[in-house]
Amino acid sequence: MHISSWEKVCLPKNSGGLGFRVGKKWNIALMAKYIWAISNKQDNFWVRWIDAVYLRGLSFWTVEFKQDASWYFKKILRLRSTVNESKIMAAVMRGKFSSKLFYYSYIQAHTVDYARNICDRMVLPKHRFIG
Repeated sequence: MHISSWEKVCLPKNSGGLGFRVGKKWNIALMAKYIWAISNKQDNFWVRWIDAVYLRGLSFWTVEFKQDASWYFKKILRLRSTVNESKIMAAVMRGKFSSKLFYYSYIQAHTVDYARNICDRMVLPKHRFIG
């Protein structure tokens, strides 16, 4: 029996993996939702508070990093180096941000041809791995 590497197991099913998510990358995808809400100035209390206290009418992408900000806002600001505006806007579907779409674009997995033969719901489990 062969043991697969964690990187291969964490790939999406259509890329030959089992669909598990890498914790750190999934956390970045979930935090990207907050970045999307802040940069689009969504109408909720938290975003209005961030805009009034930290941004003061400036864009999220151009605001300076301040040491007196809260630890969570500092963490979100640090993500600007790994996440850009075009990646975030690519994960928006019908006006809503999709963490799943962002995650799949963030890991950059390539689709493999044999994946649909293994992960198809119509294939019985005992026949999936018999060649």
